Amino acid sequence: MFSKDDLFFKKELNNLINKYLPEDWQEYPDERLDSHWELSKQIKKALSEKKWIAPSWPVKYGGLEKSFT
Repeated sequence: MFSKDDLFFKKELNNLINKYLPEDWQEYPDERLDSHWELSKQIKKALSEKKWIAPSWPVKYGGLEKSFT
């Protein structure tokens, strides 16, 4: 069973992904391709702005001190 926080996080993450990925995305991400590289940078930037790159890291290192569950 997921907590309300887990469900909220899932919704927020899905919204972020939906914002950046094209609706018809069917490819495996390949950062050697310019278009994939740019998309990857946009998504990583958005994740880092929300401190979701490493959410279990301590706050002093840019994380959220969240558990993996």
